Amino acid sequence: MTRPRKPREISGEPCYTHFAPLDVHNVHDVVEMTIYEYETIKLIDGGCFTQEQCADKMKVGRTTVQATYKNARKKIARCIINGCTLVITGV
Repeated sequence: MTRPRKPREISGEPCYTHFAPLDVHNVHDVVEMTIYEYETIKLIDGGCFTQEQCADKMKVGRTTVQATYKNARKKIARCIINGCTLVITGV
């Protein structure tokens, strides 16, 4: 049996949820980022928080933040390298 998911805290919904290159060629190639991945990017890269501080703020473990942050950065890199559309979703 898997452990129940611990609820994570976010500071608020993003103002913008869709990002795409101006010269979109891969209109149908969409990468979905969760709100939690967005929050880790916002806190660590945008807010200069450490992973430990981010974990405290989101009320999860540091290893959870580390994995979430890694996934978020991979998605952003994919969008930049391949010209995909990035969509931030609720979960």
